[in-house]
Amino acid sequence: MKDRIMLQNRLCRINPEVSPEDVIVAFPFDLAPEGDVKTDGFVAVTTSDVYVYENDVLMLRLKSADIDEYIFSNGVGCVFAECVTNGVHRLLCRATMAQRDLISSIIWQLNRRMERGTYSYAYEEETDVKCPTCGRRYPPDSHA
Repeated sequence: MKDRIMLQNRLCRINPEVSPEDVIVAFPFDLAPEGDVKTDGFVAVTTSDVYVYENDVLMLRLKSADIDEYIFSNGVGCVFAECVTNGVHRLLCRATMAQRDLISSIIWQLNRRMERGTYSYAYEEETDVKCPTCGRRYPPDSHA
């Protein structure tokens, strides 16, 4: 939840036309669309739009109403989040496998929101992979 709120605040700082109440979810990604280039990016889904920022620069903006489906897929050593608008697949982000559980849960919830009109943040407890004592992240696939 802490990361989601920080990204929500970051979005509102970068884009003053977005209010915190309009943000459904915001999640980070760490790979550029191509190659092994690391980046500091995030995807933010609001009630009206989907924003993709890389290094605080707007890379993509789509109308939420135009999105037919969200898609999560595994690549080789990375994961992808996409959406389908008017039959066209659009890449939202690419991330390392460390982000796999978080992004797949968010994509599942976004599709559920489109079908049922509800969005649950219950996955945050399951995907929070930090040591409660020292705050360091557990290694990917750790079952601690």
